[in-house]
Amino acid sequence: YYENEHRMLCKDGSYKWILDRGKVISWTKANEPHRVIGTHTDITERKRAEEALRESEEKSRLISEQSLMAILILQDNRIKYANQAYATMTEYTMKEIVNWTLADTARLIHPDDRDFVIEQGRKKAEGFKEGTVTRHSYRGVTKSGKIRWVDQYSKTITYGGKPADLITMIDIHE
Repeated sequence: YYENEHRMLCKDGSYKWILDRGKVISWTKANEPHRVIGTHTDITERKRAEEALRESEEKSRLISEQSLMAILILQDNRIKYANQAYATMTEYTMKEIVNWTLADTARLIHPDDRDFVIEQGRKKAEGFKEGTVTRHSYRGVTKSGKIRWVDQYSKTITYGGKPADLITMIDIHE
């Protein structure tokens, strides 16, 4: 059995992507050559869609990685995604941040502001609209203990088919 993707030049000068699949078969008669039975399928549209998806993912990755805003996705009480700006803002490495729980992120909020920020996150997670603030400022605490004011925005999104919080933060200390 074989499978191969390749480009094919058409009569009009354009190219199409073709998927060849086949199998070598042999006949029962002696001294008869082996034969191949197979199919050729036009996969040009699939290839275009794959390329468009690759470009979209690359664009999203570049925007996130180069952003000056810290970006987090919280789901199931864990960090599912954090960008480098978040690591820089908190003074932790990306390796340290991977799979942090909500409790791990809460320790980065100044104790005087922690209850309010956690309460807003809880209200949002439980679907309360009234009294829930999607943008607020609070004091954050870095790994080295520095206190920095941050502006946080949050929005509920669907991530991996389930609700999650998209959180962006800007250092407004100055």
